[in-house]
Amino acid sequence: MAFTDSQMRLLKAKLDPRYIRTRNSNGCTLSYVEGWHAIAEANRIFGYEAWDRRTVRASCVWSEAKGGSYRAVYTAKVRITVRAGAVKVVREGSGSCEASAATMPSGPWVLRSAGGLSVSSHDVPTAFIVALRQAMTEAKDIELLYDLWEKNIDTLRALHRSSKEEPDLEQIHKFCCPHRH
Repeated sequence: MAFTDSQMRLLKAKLDPRYIRTRNSNGCTLSYVEGWHAIAEANRIFGYEAWDRRTVRASCVWSEAKGGSYRAVYTAKVRITVRAGAVKVVREGSGSCEASAATMPSGPWVLRSAGGLSVSSHDVPTAFIVALRQAMTEAKDIELLYDLWEKNIDTLRALHRSSKEEPDLEQIHKFCCPHRH
């Protein structure tokens, strides 16, 4: 092996209990080290440029949408390569996890006037957003614009919370301020 004596000592050392986490799964207590800590340790022991990780395969093996929630089970196979001098040490491992989240609320999405009255109803979020943009564009003054925004903000927040993607701030800016682009 081309690992240094110092690296070998660090690799053989016991894990610091502060970084060992546990979780319950199917009546069993599982112990694990969080990914950020494993990466920090690899960087500390081998150096930033002396190791790589690669996801070989990741797949959803089961999913179900039921009663307002979505559940899924994923598996992954990961390969770690450490360069120790002229030697490459390669290890592979597999893991799985179960995830759950609320499903996206379904419409109709109701556009409200500045006074709070129902103006229109939309079956898909994008139609609601287009109608809100049009209403905002037609607002006669800043107070009406603010009232319109305030009456529809809860719907926008619900859409945002249920979105699986990070918001595209540039697109939101274009949506809110189309005259500046």
